[in-house]
Amino acid sequence: MNYVTQSPVRFRTLGLRAFSLVLVALATLGTTAPAQSNHATIASGVYTDPNIWDTGVVPPSNDNATISAGTVVGITARGAPTPGGSIVVGELVVDGALLPTYPEGLDGRNLSVAASSVVNNGTIQAERNPNGVGGFVRIAGSLQLGSFINYGSILGGDGDAGGGVSIDFTNGLLQNHSLIKGGNGKTLGGNVVVTATEALNDGIIEGGSSTNNEGLATPDGRGGEARLVARPYPGSAPARAENLAGGLVKGGDVFHGGRAGDAYVLTVRLPFLPGTALNESGATIRAGDATGPVGTLFGGNGYLLGPMTINRGSILSSVLATVDPPDGLIEGDACIQAEIVELFAGSCLTIRNLNLPQAIWANQDLRISIAPGGTLDLTGLAPGCVGAGGNVLIEADNILPAGVNLANLFTGSLTIQPGQRRPQLITVPDTFITALPGEAFNFDFVLGNVGNTSEDINVVVTAPAGLSLPAPPSSFNLGSMGFWASTAPLTVPPSAIPGTLHTITITATTTTPGVPPAQVTGIVDLEIGDPTTTFEGPYLDAQGPISEGTQAEIDLVAPAAVGHGYIIAAALSTDSPGVTLGNGFFLTLSLDPLFYYSLQPNPFMQDFQGIVPPFGHVVARIDFPVGTSGLEIYTLAATHDPAVGVTGVSNVLRLSVE
Repeated sequence: MNYVTQSPVRFRTLGLRAFSLVLVALATLGTTAPAQSNHATIASGVYTDPNIWDTGVVPPSNDNATISAGTVVGITARGAPTPGGSIVVGELVVDGALLPTYPEGLDGRNLSVAASSVVNNGTIQAERNPNGVGGFVRIAGSLQLGSFINYGSILGGDGDAGGGVSIDFTNGLLQNHSLIKGGNGKTLGGNVVVTATEALNDGIIEGGSSTNNEGLATPDGRGGEARLVARPYPGSAPARAENLAGGLVKGGDVFHGGRAGDAYVLTVRLPFLPGTALNESGATIRAGDATGPVGTLFGGNGYLLGPMTINRGSILSSVLATVDPPDGLIEGDACIQAEIVELFAGSCLTIRNLNLPQAIWANQDLRISIAPGGTLDLTGLAPGCVGAGGNVLIEADNILPAGVNLANLFTGSLTIQPGQRRPQLITVPDTFITALPGEAFNFDFVLGNVGNTSEDINVVVTAPAGLSLPAPPSSFNLGSMGFWASTAPLTVPPSAIPGTLHTITITATTTTPGVPPAQVTGIVDLEIGDPTTTFEGPYLDAQGPISEGTQAEIDLVAPAAVGHGYIIAAALSTDSPGVTLGNGFFLTLSLDPLFYYSLQPNPFMQDFQGIVPPFGHVVARIDFPVGTSGLEIYTLAATHDPAVGVTGVSNVLRLSVE
């Protein structure tokens, strides 16, 4: 995976022990920590050009940077042999425009930012690509308790397939007051996933549209998803995803065939960590629309999900609107309208004091389902506010107030049944991955059970021919509103063609005995990168088969890092997305016992640390004792200049013992 020139979707900080070991190792190479300073642009140009900065210095990774109003800054120069650009800074303020390249190109370059805080008053935009995949925007907090505030525009690149936008400030605060939008595509619209422990929106978060502006029938077209996500963090403030007055979370539209994008306001439920998902009065969750005369069309779905949900705003969908908490409240100016409306709860759902006629209305069918033993509280609900053009199904063991005449409250053909268990799953996969021919790596995905009871679940991961995947985990149990994160290893064949786009599907099915199954499919787009342009920094290689009881040689080729310090680390697996090392570079090895061991002097690894010699070539050695047959380890190298920090990170090299 290319994490040398692209930042990952999410960041983590090194554990204390690992971090201290890295510091000790770098200190032996003469590392110094520069003091923090402020830098502002005085002209347009390339980020790495010192002449555009008022200090005459390119901002180091721990300094603060401001893209001044009236200036346009590209992270790399147009025509540079990299698939995009990334920067790592302390605090970033964008009053002008931040682009992948300067001058702006049409090659679908990505844009990645890691910062402790970001304030955008201008434009942050990935590159368009009329003949391929539009560029992606990835912004992540590099420190705990970071913050992100948007008053401007953050845009994925348009293209044949639209580029997505991912913003992640987990254990931080995120406020969107303006526009965050995925790129439009002829077939696929870009997804937008906005994540923080406290995620607040009174602006627009919108998936890209599948425009199909050539007018062709594309039944596989897909509008981009829009997700406002709150993720709990131990010791942090309670998680809250809040779509506030004036806020719009909207899935991408689709034209001429395909499926429109879903819209989510979602708070992830973790054991013992509180959280709420709020759709406030004057706010809207709107699924994408499907329009056009050609092909099969499917509208998107709208969701409000969380440990506790409160809906006072609008949830609008041409197909399905779902409110699904263990406990929920629908009141005031709430408006939920779709062809099919589903309201679910585990223990209690309260619907009261609705101000609008037909505030909850399904053109076809309405279902309100509470888990066995749960309560549907309709105290304060006036007649005419809830109903359907077709059937109304109420499934609840306890209904309040006692003795209420439901036929007077609900419009439609009414059926009342006992509380039911209802399986429903969602996936939250990484939406886009770049990998190299012959590369083996791991990708992460999250599966959520948003049903009202625990379920047995089976997961199947598939990929196009030639992409090697192991067998997925066997059936396991997942509690109501529980989320399960997993990592799937994948190997790209050496014959894979750079620039091609592939689709990986993750299908989860409930298998609980006696319960009708539910199924969900997540999609991951995999782009094959070009190995001749991906790694500008050091490169690792090894020759021939490795047998137990022998010594393997690892070649580190780093001609651009002569005189710099280097470190080679090893681990039992790779880690997506990895941890930041500064200057836009990332460590994608797992922080396992072997990783810690490799950072210290040991009898099995020789020349794993040192200075790159004048000819730019280092030969490191590792002993594999008898009994290690079948072992696989992964190695990665980083180079370091005391004046500027990390100067390069290599490819991940897999070593297999026969």
